[in-house]
Amino acid sequence: MFTPKSPKPILNPAPLQRVQGLTQTQIAALKGLWIVSIQELLALVDLPTARGRLAALLALDEAALDGLAAAARAQIEPLRGDAELLRDLAHQVYSSGALFPPAVMRDGPSYETIPHETALPPALSFTDELPPRRNQGERGSCVAHSAAAVREIMIVQQRKRSGSKVNPRQVDLSEQFIYWWCKKNDGMPEVSGTYPRLGMACLAKAGAPRESLWPYNPH
Repeated sequence: MFTPKSPKPILNPAPLQRVQGLTQTQIAALKGLWIVSIQELLALVDLPTARGRLAALLALDEAALDGLAAAARAQIEPLRGDAELLRDLAHQVYSSGALFPPAVMRDGPSYETIPHETALPPALSFTDELPPRRNQGERGSCVAHSAAAVREIMIVQQRKRSGSKVNPRQVDLSEQFIYWWCKKNDGMPEVSGTYPRLGMACLAKAGAPRESLWPYNPH
């Protein structure tokens, strides 16, 4: 019988200051693009469409960038291979309810196809558009709660753009319906939790009724 290893989550991302050879000027340049950890740096190094721009940002050639990446990798634990990762995930208990999707659900456009040319603002706040915080209780229904919150924010934004007055606290969709729809379509009726993309699929294909029509049961 397989006994999974004790999970070792990274509670705090490894700071860039640990990387030997990375200057304070380079660290500041990275932080200007919200890159504040070794993990984020290595993700960009391994992204073919980002390597050139990363090297230019740090004023390095390809060889120097590879050397910097090697120094960065030495500061974190080796990453596990896909086979070992999937094996552990298959035996993992997901208290959050967001399940790791099978390979068939992970096929599709990669992050490399997403354009990166749009300039980001120095700050952005949706505080006045957010729905109230809610408690999912003892159930693994975080996917439904997240999907409902996304749609509620979109409703608030759409109404504000149309000139309508809207109170975000009065926009309340049924997490119970979204979770029910996901469980009807994820092929795992006895498993607590579901796949995040199904929450979005529910909104696209079926929508969601008001909370008053199908109230959420936290137990």
